[in-house]
Amino acid sequence: MSTIAPTAPDSSLLSLLLSGERFWPTDPNSTNELGLSEPFLESLAAKLLLSSGNLSGRSVASELCLPFKVAETTLERLRSRRLVTHAGSSSFNDYIYGLSDEGRKRAQTFHNECSYIGPAPVPLMD
Repeated sequence: MSTIAPTAPDSSLLSLLLSGERFWPTDPNSTNELGLSEPFLESLAAKLLLSSGNLSGRSVASELCLPFKVAETTLERLRSRRLVTHAGSSSFNDYIYGLSDEGRKRAQTFHNECSYIGPAPVPLMD
């Protein structure tokens, strides 16, 4: 009868973290790389727009601590479902986003379920 030894955590990462050197993870390029669901990111963006009013896509990305590409994709999904509208244009090929009437109702529902508004959380394993 053989036994399988448990695997040890990645010692190279652990030694790097303990060495005092700075560890800079790469920016995620998609919601899959974030480890967060699309509905969660959509609710976070909608709640931010509900509390802050109209914001540029880059402002949403900054407030949620997300790469612009991920925030823009999230906002465009909300826009395709008519929860968010383009309220104007911004610099650097960006738009000002605002909630539609239906978007406000949905954002309020999201807020009633979970009132957290802020940086997108990082999964524990990351």
